[in-house]
Amino acid sequence: MTKFLFVSWDGLIADIAWQVMKEGHDVRLWIQNEEERGIGEGFVPKTGDWRSEVDWADLVVFDDVLGMGKLAEELRARGKPVVGGNPYTDKLEDDRAFGQQELKNVGVPIIPHQNFTSFDEAVAYVQENPNRYVIKPSGEAQNIKRLLFVGEEEDGRDVLQVLQDYKRAWSDKVKEFQLQRRIMGVEVAVGAFFNGREFVTPVCINFEHKKLFPGDIGPPTGEMGTSMFWSEPNRLFNATLKKMEAKLAEARYTGYIDINCIVNNNGIYPLEFTSRFGYPAISIWHDFKYHPKDVISGTQDWVYEHLGALFWTVEIWAPNKEAGITEYDWIHWYRDHPPEDEEYEVVRTTTAILEPTFERPVSGPDLIAFQRLVRRVPVAEPVMRYALSLVRASRPKSPSAPEQIKKWAAFGASVRAAQYLVLGAKARAITSGRYHVSFEDVRSLAHPVLRHRVLTNFHAQSEGVTSDALIDRLLEAVPVPRSGM
Repeated sequence: MTKFLFVSWDGLIADIAWQVMKEGHDVRLWIQNEEERGIGEGFVPKTGDWRSEVDWADLVVFDDVLGMGKLAEELRARGKPVVGGNPYTDKLEDDRAFGQQELKNVGVPIIPHQNFTSFDEAVAYVQENPNRYVIKPSGEAQNIKRLLFVGEEEDGRDVLQVLQDYKRAWSDKVKEFQLQRRIMGVEVAVGAFFNGREFVTPVCINFEHKKLFPGDIGPPTGEMGTSMFWSEPNRLFNATLKKMEAKLAEARYTGYIDINCIVNNNGIYPLEFTSRFGYPAISIWHDFKYHPKDVISGTQDWVYEHLGALFWTVEIWAPNKEAGITEYDWIHWYRDHPPEDEEYEVVRTTTAILEPTFERPVSGPDLIAFQRLVRRVPVAEPVMRYALSLVRASRPKSPSAPEQIKKWAAFGASVRAAQYLVLGAKARAITSGRYHVSFEDVRSLAHPVLRHRVLTNFHAQSEGVTSDALIDRLLEAVPVPRSGM
């Protein structure tokens, strides 16, 4: 058993602390922000003074920036095993102007921006230079995600209004902020682990979905979810993070670092760094893709020697693993509007008072009987193997995957997709008055079953290739056996 002390600003690492505790280790959590100290209550033991626990702990974990890098560095200097940042990487994230200047110093093009400590000066600047701008708070206030504002008006009228509103409501918290010229394009981030000397590959490409609804519509939120895939070093990585390698090595940084960018036909434009441990990167990955020894260095070797692996390889999805689920499906929202007559019926039936009549009520036992009946429908082995062939060919690393899948798919379907292709095909057969499943039953279920399981990569998204298009290619590429069923 190892003793872990988690030092957190807003409790963002509470879930990982809980998982580490469930692995059988001794855990204590300290949260800086008094308003957030209820996070993890009842799940993770808390401490009221993290400094008094340092000698007790075998390992201290810092999960944020905002000065935590300095604290981590102080403990390292004392020989204490520590996971966390350092003053340099803290400043990359905390001070947007510094981060942008460091990028510029290593030859990375940056978006035109101005830094302000006065809302009145920012208002005057926009009035003199009307344009689309993005308001980005710096320092501690940047953690209040809803304060980031993306202007839409060409003359900057909406930005002026928001600046005046922020002056009235947020001037006590927003001490410094940046006005960044808005660049149109795709927002995408690249991140990787740094082992104190160099980046460890593969790299992570991720897309944050920040609007309330799918399709990038609705009011902005901090983050509604993140899609990601692994890649060997690519153009995005080489044009941004790779150029920071010497700087990070000089700072002896060990950990994960991410940079968000806007990408369009004119180039790649970095926005800001995220250089903190545990959140969000570790929290959204259920498998660790590196050999642990490749990532850690210096005093952090202690972690490897005592645990056999970095503690952050804790299986976040342990219950799923125990159930035999080893692959995870990424939800891809599929939206299409119904025909006009169907939309009319939706409007009509949901805006009136209806008195439904039940002509044939179905009980719970009836439903269970129907489910059992569907499962009793026989499936010939060639049909079942065809369903499995479709699923296996959807995985980009599978030898049977067609070239389009290898080129455009980030993730394919798991074995659950084959299960539901067969079950859906059974239901289709019996509701069609047949007592056996045909190849056509399986093919007809391919799109609804695979659509949210076959995830497109960045190349596909940039070329407008959808999951449905990949499934079409899959159906063309996987031959139907000639049994005639």
